[in-house]
Amino acid sequence: MKRPEIKPRLKGACRRLCGLALVLTAGSATAQEPTDTTVVPWSKLTEKPLLLDSLGVPGVAYPALLRSANIAGEVRLTFVVGPDGRPIVSSSLPFRVESSSHELFTNSVMRAASEWRFTPPVVDGRPVRAEIPVTVQFAQPVDLDLPLREISQLSMDSAGVHAVAGWEQIPRERTTPRDSADVKWAKLIVLLRLLSMNPNADSLATTCVRWSDKPNHALPPAMMSRIRAQYSDVVNADACPRTYFSPVQIVDSLGRATRRARAPRGHVDPVWVAVGDVQPWTADLYVMQGYIAPAGESHNYRCQAERDERGRWSGTCELRSSTVY
Repeated sequence: MKRPEIKPRLKGACRRLCGLALVLTAGSATAQEPTDTTVVPWSKLTEKPLLLDSLGVPGVAYPALLRSANIAGEVRLTFVVGPDGRPIVSSSLPFRVESSSHELFTNSVMRAASEWRFTPPVVDGRPVRAEIPVTVQFAQPVDLDLPLREISQLSMDSAGVHAVAGWEQIPRERTTPRDSADVKWAKLIVLLRLLSMNPNADSLATTCVRWSDKPNHALPPAMMSRIRAQYSDVVNADACPRTYFSPVQIVDSLGRATRRARAPRGHVDPVWVAVGDVQPWTADLYVMQGYIAPAGESHNYRCQAERDERGRWSGTCELRSSTVY
């Protein structure tokens, strides 16, 4: 008995399967067709990108180490954004640094730029990958003894992104009146700031405050009560104890030293905290000298007290010189 012929069936099934495989292969090839990865130079764009929400984008931070060393500089670099306006940062498309005054400046610019967002760069109506040039200036004033304000600016024009980070001098108002109530508040705020910076606050020494450069110039009672509310151990200048700087030596009946003991609180030279040379700079800004003087040392600060639009005062102090006697 003959078996049924199955070859025609196999041939038909094979043709159907092969046809389906060709269709799937063609579809896969279409889906995997590479996109355009060409990076268009800035000058070739027909529609240049703009910063999205330029008021809310991250500014460039001034590196604290370079700020404290009063180092200024500039960074020029280029990076790539995609058709969606987002920066593309990878090993194949890294930031291209053209010039930089310091590596810390460069790192700060890179961190900020990676968070920026733009409208799509366009060539002939088509969003593309494009280069964006960036120039950032890190500014430091010439005279650091004048009052300063921080600046952080970010803008964009036909040449690319421009940013400024740093500090600038506050111009003085020559006709600023000297308000006695404002002077008291400004001095109080600076004294509180200096007390918060006092490295000897937990030592045996008493901390005494002085209202000016004059010896034993005591604070007004109302101002002193405000200081005592935060620093209960602080003593006014007119009550500062006469003290000595030495440990207590314990001796036996024959006068031989047996051991040394720590002196009780208040029995070593006091730490003096004072303000002086107060100058009205604007109607809401006062500049003055600050002093922290532990036994055998003197630290001089340039301080300023500023009132905001809500009438609240704040104080800042920066060390200018130290002397050890």
